[in-house]
Amino acid sequence: MSEPVKNTILGEALRQEIADIIRSVLREEIRTAIDAKGKGPRECLRAEELAAEYGLPRTWFEERGRAGEIARTKPGRYVLFKRRDVEAYLESHKKNNGGS
Repeated sequence: MSEPVKNTILGEALRQEIADIIRSVLREEIRTAIDAKGKGPRECLRAEELAAEYGLPRTWFEERGRAGEIARTKPGRYVLFKRRDVEAYLESHKKNNGGS
């Protein structure tokens, strides 16, 4: 009769050990996700942020956005530009100006 009790105790100890390992892994993943948030380039930026990053005046981005040369959106309070659209515009105009 002692055999089922021994298996139950070992089974419970094993379940507890596995649960502890899972908790530890989850905590580490959550910490990594929280630390990574805010790092790396953002996709949508305001004209002020683009100006600081690319060394051009804020108004330069605003004017090209109003003219429809660079796509922009206003999901809330601020007008936002997608980084890839700005970079594509800059790249195409760099090629055009450099080849002339």
